[in-house]
Amino acid sequence: MFDLGMDFSSLEETEALGGTFRQNERSGDLVEILSQNGINAARIRLWVNPFSEEGEPYGAGNCDLACVMRLARRARAKGMRFLLDVHYSDFWCDPSRQLPPKAWAKLELDELCQRVYEYTRATLLCLKEAGLKPDMVQVGNEITNGMLWPYGRLSDPEPG
Repeated sequence: MFDLGMDFSSLEETEALGGTFRQNERSGDLVEILSQNGINAARIRLWVNPFSEEGEPYGAGNCDLACVMRLARRARAKGMRFLLDVHYSDFWCDPSRQLPPKAWAKLELDELCQRVYEYTRATLLCLKEAGLKPDMVQVGNEITNGMLWPYGRLSDPEPG
């Protein structure tokens, strides 16, 4: 099966901010519109705790596990496969930024490894029990230089 997918991670936030979606000048649910146009897979990122100490969302989707589950249900309702992108962070990760979640930042290496294992296992079991087992799992995001810095930081690759 060939996957033609989209990232759904900011969908709820966009809708909450009043975003609308149209096809042929008719408003509709984006997941329905995408499904009608051949999209058969949803990528959904997962952040550990995408909220500040004051409980304010960082933005860009606020994809905690509850949000991931809601988005995955919407995708599955349209027969879509789903890719879970576990960032192992509270916000965006890319080659220049791979910060561990706030709650994990001061852990020693062995504690961090255990926390990653427990978090990953609990997340996947929760999704499985909810009937939302991912079809694919992406470990980290843009991990060219490693992840969960400083422990998992790799030396910068030499330019090609």
